[in-house]
Amino acid sequence: MTTWENHLITTEALGHSWDDGLGPITRTLITQQRHKWPRLAHGLTNLESARQKQLTDPRNQKVLVDLIQISGRYDNAAAMLDPHGFCPLCIENLPSEEQGIAFEERLAVFPNPNPILTNHLVGVHKDHVPQELRSCLPHMADLLKWLREDMMVLYNGPTCGASSPFHLHIQMGAREELPLLEQIQSMEPELSLGDSGEHIYALQSFGRRFFLISTGKPIQLSPIIAELMDMLDPGEEAPVNLVLWRDKSTNLATLFPRGRHRPSCFYLPEPQRLVVSPGSVEMAGLVVVPRAEDFERIDASIMETIYREVSLPDEAWHMLLTRVEARFG
Repeated sequence: MTTWENHLITTEALGHSWDDGLGPITRTLITQQRHKWPRLAHGLTNLESARQKQLTDPRNQKVLVDLIQISGRYDNAAAMLDPHGFCPLCIENLPSEEQGIAFEERLAVFPNPNPILTNHLVGVHKDHVPQELRSCLPHMADLLKWLREDMMVLYNGPTCGASSPFHLHIQMGAREELPLLEQIQSMEPELSLGDSGEHIYALQSFGRRFFLISTGKPIQLSPIIAELMDMLDPGEEAPVNLVLWRDKSTNLATLFPRGRHRPSCFYLPEPQRLVVSPGSVEMAGLVVVPRAEDFERIDASIMETIYREVSLPDEAWHMLLTRVEARFG
């Protein structure tokens, strides 16, 4: 019987310790796995040969979004998943070649076999438990402690980007490849709350509506995000995407409340259809499309419409801001 021990190797075996940070450890892991795991080697080749273009604001030529076409991503973008079907993250379904490292007691970190980022990783819960943000937040905050400024950790909700929504997992990758994380610094907030230790900003950019949370310690992010989730829906999990990263001594998070899973163009008949299914990477400005024809057709205007459709609509957004200001103001 396959066990997690069959799929896990130690940091020492990779020639590292945790003091090196997660980035160097996993870069070595990916290099080793590329030679042993054909599916990962194929995915990395697809990423390296991907076409990429920048969508710019016609008024000032500032870069808004990076569009990237990666072959082999169609199944991820167009997935209609069965809760009782095959789960690629369960231990019994992992390929024999796949190896990763243990993180704390319940997570295993593996290279993503269909990468869209440099050093793209998946942190998988060892049990088959549903994708749920409140369960992920402690793991994400712990991971953030081991990330250098070159990496970030992200979460896709089960109804807005998670390719395996029935098994809890988070992802990590190169921070510099998400344009929004740099653009945020020059944005004028719609709402600004908090003090020098903890701060919440409400922002709008290119059709997207989202929150930026800033704290001194990683652990402080979790309760703020949990409270925002309760304001969105105190019962079941509201659809959101989340990105966490560090900038020197500051811990940052962008929370994207979602209005829809997919834009209307996803459901159009061919040839009008565009296969775009935004998750956290796309909401943060790296938009992945699997088809060449979509890569050629999507421009800044189309992308802004897509963002507007999948973000919270006007009334819901302004009602949320009223609740946030009453709680944190």
